[in-house]
Amino acid sequence: MAPGAERSVARGAAAPAAAGTVAAASADPTVLAGGATSPARTGAAGEPPAGATGTRAAATVPPASARPRRRKVALLAGVAALLVVAVIVGLALLSGGEKKPQRAGKVLGGAIPVGSSPTAITVGAGSVWVANLRGNDLSRIDARSGKPVGGPIPVGGQPYGVAVGEGAVWVALFRDDALRRVDLRSGKARGRPIPVGRGPSDVAVGFGSVWVASYDSDTVARVDPDSGRVTARINVGDGPSDVATGAGAVWVTNVEGDTLMRISPDSNRPLGGAIPVGQSPESVAVGAGGVWVANIKGDKVTKVDPRSNQVSGAPISVGERPDDVAVGEGGVWVANLDGNTVTRIDPGAGKVVGKPLPVGDGPATLAVGAGNVWVGNFRVDTVTRIRP
Repeated sequence: MAPGAERSVARGAAAPAAAGTVAAASADPTVLAGGATSPARTGAAGEPPAGATGTRAAATVPPASARPRRRKVALLAGVAALLVVAVIVGLALLSGGEKKPQRAGKVLGGAIPVGSSPTAITVGAGSVWVANLRGNDLSRIDARSGKPVGGPIPVGGQPYGVAVGEGAVWVALFRDDALRRVDLRSGKARGRPIPVGRGPSDVAVGFGSVWVASYDSDTVARVDPDSGRVTARINVGDGPSDVATGAGAVWVTNVEGDTLMRISPDSNRPLGGAIPVGQSPESVAVGAGGVWVANIKGDKVTKVDPRSNQVSGAPISVGERPDDVAVGEGGVWVANLDGNTVTRIDPGAGKVVGKPLPVGDGPATLAVGAGNVWVGNFRVDTVTRIRP
């Protein structure tokens, strides 16, 4: 969840009331943003055709002179019949294989408890890392067992974004205007906070750097992971809320400007103009042949073709207030903040798969990794695990 959705929460004002408890790319650390990455789920194939049945008819024994000819004719007829059956079966199987999966996935087990107000999540180094906005800390979950690991990891004021890559966990601290590095092995914050801009709202790793979107500065900072120094500050649009890397570029959603921007990692400059992508683009993910944008006020997901920098196809209707999007395990996954559901999209067809999956109250973030989709439920302090 980025500031465009709950900006009052980020600055310490009233947030959605907490309720009871409920529980993203092959995880490539260089292509992540709230999960990213990557960013095709398969479903049940069609039913096989029913087997053919037949009856054997009685026949009189023909004269000896006629038997060879009739036997040859009967043999040829039998071969032709078998060929027809084979073609029918083959077509039926092919038709069945083309059917789209009808089930979006399966919610596994119970809710996994985390810290207060989980607002960002990522998967990497065998763990699921959850940024807890009100707790000012990280929660760590074992990606294989789904069980919490250790206690909360203090990181600083209002962690709003989290990413894994370049040998560390990186946390964007909205209130502290800084980036924090957490050691993967010890699970402890290392070094001093790195000033990056006013109101850091998200972080991504790629192209040998750490990229931080600062909502109140309207900038993206590029940070060297070894030295911790900011090597570039790039002006973007109004209210950059989310950032992702992939398809040869860095992508930023400007929630107040209703646009998406593409940044070149070679020149540290925007490529082309701002791309209109619909109302209030809250989140972005890259993978499965597209750049996917969740429009929180329009209840849509917009696909952008990274080759043309243009919107591809019609916007896809999802649940109520889509707050985050992630790509991986064969699908595009959308967290619907006020719908309390997760929607799965077939990236090839550009259509919703099955019914929305019910999760916890206020799903604000999700990520794909370790064979599952991990969903942070903002209002009930839990994580839900989905098996594609």
